Amino acid sequence: MHANFFFQLDPAAFAQAASTLQTQVPTLTDAQFYVGLAQLAAMAGDAHTFINLSDSAAASAGFQTFPLNFLWMDDGVFVTGAAPEYAQAIGARLVQVGATPIDQVVRLLGAVIPSENPQWLHYRVQDYLRGQQILQGLGVLPQDPTSPLTFLESGWKRIHAASLARR
Repeated sequence: MHANFFFQLDPAAFAQAASTLQTQVPTLTDAQFYVGLAQLAAMAGDAHTFINLSDSAAASAGFQTFPLNFLWMDDGVFVTGAAPEYAQAIGARLVQVGATPIDQVVRLLGAVIPSENPQWLHYRVQDYLRGQQILQGLGVLPQDPTSPLTFLESGWKRIHAASLARR
């Protein structure tokens, strides 16, 4: 946590965001609540002040990950590893999460991941894209046990993993 949480954040803006989250709590899913807390922490704009939604503590709170590994490259986000049943996705570029294009997903994740430069955001996005509940908490994915992700293979052929299940 930053020594001065409000060093570049208007306390009134933070108070308003916290109040909004508090009034929404009765209607939020667990994922939406935790993502909302992470968004509050990220408002400080300090990469060292955050709530990690992709670590073991998040897993113990019910956050599960897709059986994929992603790598951010200059020309997009690519699958670099996968469980055997999703091996066809290795080398493919992720272009859409649910019905949301990847560039918009990254913008939404930018409100959860505090970053001081685009490189740090891109580095953390690789992990956060694996988190089904993170994406559900942002409203990118429905509250279903399976999630549709759309990829482009090297020949620019679309493949769709409509039954990507969390682990």
